[in-house]
Amino acid sequence: MGAGTDVIDGEPYDAIVRSLSPSASPVKMAITDFSFSPLGPYVTVEVELEDDIADITGHYIRVYVVEEDLLYGSTRYHDVLRDMLPQTALTINTVGQVQTETFNYTWDPQGQGWNSANMRVITMVQRDSDKLVLQSCNSLPLDDYAFKFYALGDRVVVDSDPHMFDEFALFNVGNLTDTYELIFDTTDLPADWNAWFETDSGPQPSVTVSLAPGQRPATT
Repeated sequence: MGAGTDVIDGEPYDAIVRSLSPSASPVKMAITDFSFSPLGPYVTVEVELEDDIADITGHYIRVYVVEEDLLYGSTRYHDVLRDMLPQTALTINTVGQVQTETFNYTWDPQGQGWNSANMRVITMVQRDSDKLVLQSCNSLPLDDYAFKFYALGDRVVVDSDPHMFDEFALFNVGNLTDTYELIFDTTDLPADWNAWFETDSGPQPSVTVSLAPGQRPATT
């Protein structure tokens, strides 16, 4: 039926998305091939596990066909759902395993005049028990420079000296090799406090790392 005016721009969901963005996921996924040809549209999705999933019951790969820049009357719409493809159950549960699925579908089954230049597909792995999306990706081209990260553990009150925080990881998700410099902002710490990165070379005030596309540091 569509969203109401209070949620149509997605603002109420922004805080939820931001709260989950630094969370680790056991799932790595990518769209490895797709076609928007009216003669035989399809999308191929590759899912790889970076951690074990104890119980994969109720985990599904879901694919959505979306159109951008759709003119209806005098109004232009974006992110219009054109089709939701039949879901496929996740069948892998051990780190390193890969599941590849190809979804074929019928072009413009309702005769709505889809524009192949404005089409894209969105895919996700979702757990039905709590509706959590473990990972997602889409068919849009990657940016040349982009990164993602996760940080394990909860925010805590530091009451010991020193306090070791849990692991974090940085990923280069762009098309080009990039160099990242990680520096702590300590301006708001008490005068006699300090923070550092614990590395293979010992404690460091900053870390500089060069990552190829799709790469993350071997250690963090």
